[in-house]
Amino acid sequence: ARYARSEGAKVALCGHTHHSYLGQKWGVGVCNPGSCGMGMIPTYGILTLNRGNWDFRVYPVYEEEA
Repeated sequence: ARYARSEGAKVALCGHTHHSYLGQKWGVGVCNPGSCGMGMIPTYGILTLNRGNWDFRVYPVYEEEA
């Protein structure tokens, strides 16, 4: 997040922890989609950009069965 801020970014995408995360650090949105194959609940993320605004959501890879 510090490097992203120094480059003028509003959002930073990261990974490697295998845990999803959405938050802010040093004034930059930090988005980690988690892991689509490792971890207890496989997840993925979708980042949507619209006229300078961003939205990030994390979804499970597998939907729960009823």
